[in-house]
Amino acid sequence: GSTSRRFVPRVHNAEFIRARAARIMSGAGVVLRRLLRTRRGFGTPGAFDVAILAPTNRLCAFSFSGTAYRRWYRLGASTTTPVLATGNVSLETPAFCVWGANTAVGKTLVSAGLAAAARRRALPFLYLKPVQTGFPDDSDADFVATRARAGVVPTMGPHAAVAAGFFGSGGGNDPDHGNKNKKAYGTDHPLLESTGGESGPPFWAHTTFAWRKPTGPQMAVREEGRGVSDESLLASVTRHLSQFSDAVGDGKSDVSGIALVETAGGVCSPGPSGSLQCDLLRPLRLPAVLVGDGELGGISTTIAALDVLAMRGYDVVCVVLADGGHGNVDAIRAYCDSVASSSGNANANANANFVPVFALPAIPECPLLTQSFGVNQTTQGGEIFTWLDHGQHVFDLALSQMTQWHGARVSRLKTAPARAMKNLWWPFTQHDLVDEQDVNVIDSRSGEDFGVYVKDADGGGPGGIHLRFG
Repeated sequence: GSTSRRFVPRVHNAEFIRARAARIMSGAGVVLRRLLRTRRGFGTPGAFDVAILAPTNRLCAFSFSGTAYRRWYRLGASTTTPVLATGNVSLETPAFCVWGANTAVGKTLVSAGLAAAARRRALPFLYLKPVQTGFPDDSDADFVATRARAGVVPTMGPHAAVAAGFFGSGGGNDPDHGNKNKKAYGTDHPLLESTGGESGPPFWAHTTFAWRKPTGPQMAVREEGRGVSDESLLASVTRHLSQFSDAVGDGKSDVSGIALVETAGGVCSPGPSGSLQCDLLRPLRLPAVLVGDGELGGISTTIAALDVLAMRGYDVVCVVLADGGHGNVDAIRAYCDSVASSSGNANANANANFVPVFALPAIPECPLLTQSFGVNQTTQGGEIFTWLDHGQHVFDLALSQMTQWHGARVSRLKTAPARAMKNLWWPFTQHDLVDEQDVNVIDSRSGEDFGVYVKDADGGGPGGIHLRFG
């Protein structure tokens, strides 16, 4: 499936098997297709993967999906990464994606609570809002920075600056379009141009793309223009996460800081281009924190959101929801336990598929959740400050779950080559000639890309996941 890990060794100077490989290659594709013919009806992405030595003496990974045959992934075929595949994510500063079971379920409240929990642990923090509508009156970055008591001014990208009125009417993809005499206010480098706060651990809150109309991003683009492609959005997220890692990473720790990327709306809500956000952000495959719906009807939407994320290969680290008094927490927790138990592990809590559910107090009704940009809000919305304070323990537990999950992931990736050498068999390969450092760990696949685990140069740090074209 999409989250399975595949181990592909590189074999060099195997002259005695090159001739054999050359003889079998011409018929290998036909044989494999015959073997797979009965399996294609299941439509399982990556249902069958094999490794075979080509006449060029390169080990290639074949991956067949339920709808089309895959291209070869030739290791070392290129030293550069194409634009869409620049989704290289450092594991030194774990990044999580905050999803919502629906719109208005409290994603930004949960982000603010996690941000405050990170500050209590003295961890550098980045809050990134790639897509925002209703801006600048509704600024989630401003809300998180204020409610986390970070004492910083949130930043915005050039695209969002147009919506904030710093470029006049604006238009197109040029942030200064229509007003060439105005100095650019937005920045593509918030971590370079902002100090991250005067006291406490560094803290950044940034909005990248924004529109004025408070509606879905695809509708805002239709009415206001300034469209954003999926590739540009992915590249911007990658760039900001890389800046954060460069700014606070120490090269040794698995958790040098925490980054949150908050989506807009629900799991399947469209992005600016109209692509579903769960598909749009899939190449990055950031671990997911799902904010469930505690209101009436929220059991169904939360479970549906869980399944959508799982079917696309996301790892759901935890579910967080405010208890609305309808039994949603117990029902969702029972569902998550049943999914974990169905994997055959009697101890659900020790199961890698186990998804803990954290229950928060009911959210108070407060008309001040939507803040005006640039206004000091520290004296307003006191109910939310109180609610966040009451939920401190829950947010601390959720953040601990996230960091522990990340540490376990890094450990699995680091030890994967040794486990592969012990447990796996590669066809047409002299295993005695394969060195452990030549085993390539493929964390996941997305479309034509593979997420490949790359160790740090000195082997001491947690490494990263690099996207490579298939």
